[in-house]
Amino acid sequence: MNARMAGWLCLLLVLVGCSTPSGSADRVVDLRIVSTHDVGAPLVALAWDPRRSRFLGLDGEGVLYDLEDPDAIRAVATGLGSPRSMIVGADGVLRLVESDSRSVVSWEPGSGRRRVVAGAFDGARFHMPADVAFDADGALWLTDKGDGMSLLSDLEGPPPNSGLGGLYRIERSGEVVRIADEDLKAPDAVAVSPGGDRVYVVDWSGSAGRLIAFRRDRNGRLRDPSVLPGVDRCGPIEVLGDGPGPWASGTLLIGSHGGLQFLGPAGERLGRAEWPIPVDHHLASVTGMALGGPDGRSLAIATTTRFSESSRVVFVRLTDRD
Repeated sequence: MNARMAGWLCLLLVLVGCSTPSGSADRVVDLRIVSTHDVGAPLVALAWDPRRSRFLGLDGEGVLYDLEDPDAIRAVATGLGSPRSMIVGADGVLRLVESDSRSVVSWEPGSGRRRVVAGAFDGARFHMPADVAFDADGALWLTDKGDGMSLLSDLEGPPPNSGLGGLYRIERSGEVVRIADEDLKAPDAVAVSPGGDRVYVVDWSGSAGRLIAFRRDRNGRLRDPSVLPGVDRCGPIEVLGDGPGPWASGTLLIGSHGGLQFLGPAGERLGRAEWPIPVDHHLASVTGMALGGPDGRSLAIATTTRFSESSRVVFVRLTDRD
């Protein structure tokens, strides 16, 4: 999963695909700690591998960690470039966004085969690719921040002659389609609802990250952009499959310094939870989060302190509090 620092705090947004919700809004969800373990490197991403049923971690030097046995966390691969984000498909193949190559690459565990999925659009290389997400058709959605990710930029957008940036859809055939939208200034994290009818993009303008929800029509066009209220300084997003529990398919799980918020697909408040660990923005930041497990109710959270050369991974379970 993605793990990028956004200003003084990295916030995470996760799409949770679950069964029909019950109960009233703002109910409290318990995050029961199962275990806490240290990794000897600062992790930049976490992901659930649905094929091998395990969590994976990735550091900024391209070292991949197997988190299946929290008591024996081990490095299983090196040389995965300079990753910014990671997602694992149902086929068990990793898709990585690399900073140095400015491209999306695939990496196959076991064989170690590496292949460039996409690195350019219409002959021009990506400028600052940030995040990828699968949709229901197996295509990849990619954000490219261009030069718009600047603390000096404002609501007028990036300065002239900046990088192209934008939102792209990479078809399974390898074709790259640019989804331009004037509402996006510096798109960062991206997620697609389980049914593929909504696309969520974290867009940075100045020092505030906005979460924008788009409706996707039958022709694949994005329509009716809306900024979800009460969500700012947003960070990485992930797409998750269906699973048991009280939350409706497409529920948003938003991580922040104050804890977790559960929102409906249109931004309605559904519930909240406190972090299972103390996270002080002067001392520690959340750098990754991934939901997985056989029933989709296990959560892995990675934190690191400033200038730290290690990460702490906390494994928790989501349960309802009566």
